[in-house]
Amino acid sequence: MPNGHWRTYSCYSKIAIANQDIGICDKMEDRDLTFPEESPKFTCYIDVAVDTYNIEICNMIDDQRFKDSCYLSIAIRKDDKGICDNIINQEVKSECYISAQE
Repeated sequence: MPNGHWRTYSCYSKIAIANQDIGICDKMEDRDLTFPEESPKFTCYIDVAVDTYNIEICNMIDDQRFKDSCYLSIAIRKDDKGICDNIINQEVKSECYISAQE
């Protein structure tokens, strides 16, 4: 992703986190045209979800890869293995159970 895009996306994410408002994330693209495997919007959702410990935000993510990543990140941050049960990808789920402490 060109640097200009990263700066813009980073700015939106920081504002979304500061305001605990995923509506700001919705102003970003679902997919980056330069790097289609990236999703600025879903990455922003994850950032807000992790900062607020809110797994309900993870549930709003349409792409399962990003949804699993969201659950993983919150489980590790909260040290809560119970959150790992929401993960579909078995490899990510295993990583979650190993990484989350409780």
